[in-house]
Amino acid sequence: MFESAELGHQVDKKTYEAEEPELRTALLEAQFDLAQARKFPVIILVGGVDGAGKGPVVNVLNAWMDPRLIETNGMGAPSDEEADRPPMWRF
Repeated sequence: MFESAELGHQVDKKTYEAEEPELRTALLEAQFDLAQARKFPVIILVGGVDGAGKGPVVNVLNAWMDPRLIETNGMGAPSDEEADRPPMWRF
């Protein structure tokens, strides 16, 4: 599953459409398993420069997962202190 996150990795549309239902099911099952176990919280941080496509990625995750078990928060523009530090410092 993580191989699809590799830079430069591409999947043609036909292959994606064939694998999408199974991936959706696996993501939802993982969400339910983690929610039932209640051993630790899970944070998914989607970062990138403006216009990198963060919004559509978050929208897909929200559509694929059970909304009763997730909380989505957006972050505004960095403060002056945050802007003076490395980008991931604010998280």
